[in-house]
Amino acid sequence: EIYNAYIDGYDIIKLAGNNIVSMSDDVRKIMNNFVAIEIIEQTNDKIVAKNFLNISDVKVNEIIRRIDIIIRSMMQDSPECVDGKSCNPIINRDLDVNRLCFMLERILRIAMNNPQVSRQIGLSGTDLLHSWYIVMNLESIGDEVKRISRFLNNMSFNTRQKNQLRKIYAEIETAYLDVMKSYYKNDKDLAFDVNFRKEKLHEKCDLFYEKNKNHLPKLSAMVEKMKALTAWIRTIALFVYATRFR
Repeated sequence: EIYNAYIDGYDIIKLAGNNIVSMSDDVRKIMNNFVAIEIIEQTNDKIVAKNFLNISDVKVNEIIRRIDIIIRSMMQDSPECVDGKSCNPIINRDLDVNRLCFMLERILRIAMNNPQVSRQIGLSGTDLLHSWYIVMNLESIGDEVKRISRFLNNMSFNTRQKNQLRKIYAEIETAYLDVMKSYYKNDKDLAFDVNFRKEKLHEKCDLFYEKNKNHLPKLSAMVEKMKALTAWIRTIALFVYATRFR
C-alpha cells in the first residue's frame, strides 16, 4: 500500500492505527526505498511521510544512465562472489537501483496524466511509455544480478566450474553492455544481434547445469536466474529494434 501510494504520486502518506508503533521500524525501512520521502511526524497512532522531490530537477535520461552504471558495476563484481566474497555490496547497490527506478516510475506515471509535468521533464506521448518500459526492465535486471550473486555466495564451485561459470557470465555481461549501447545509440542492427544471443546463452547455461547438477544441489535455481537475466536483456533488444522507426 505504501509503494502504491508513492508510485501513484501522493505527496503526503499517512499511516494510522493502534499498533503503528510496533510497525514503525518496518515502515521506516520501506520508506527508505523511496527518493526524497521523509517521515515528518510520528505519534503512538500515526506516521506521516512527505515527498520533497522537485520533479523539475529530475532529468529522466540522466537517471536511466545512473541506473545503468550501477547495474554495470553489479555485473562486474557479481562473479567475485563465487570466491566467498560477501555479496552485500551488490545487494546494497540493487537497493539503489530500486530507489531510482521507483522514483522514475512515480514521475513517469504522473507525467502520463499531467501535461504540465510532461513538459517539465521534456517527455511526452510514446516517449513516456518507452522510458517507463526501459526502467522496468532495468529494475528486473538488477534484481536478477542480485539473486545470482546470492547463489554464487552460497555455493561451492571447484576451479573448473568457476572458470566455466565466469566465461558464461562474461558473455551475458557483454550482451547487457551491447544492448544498452544499442539503446543509447538507437542502433537497430546491434539490438537485432543481441536478440539472437539469448538462445545460445540459454544453451550454454543448460549445458553447464547438465555437467554439474549432481554436485551442486542449488544449481538449477541459479541457472534459471541466469537465463532470466538473458531474457530481460533480450526484451530490451526487442524494444530497441521495434521502436527504431517510430
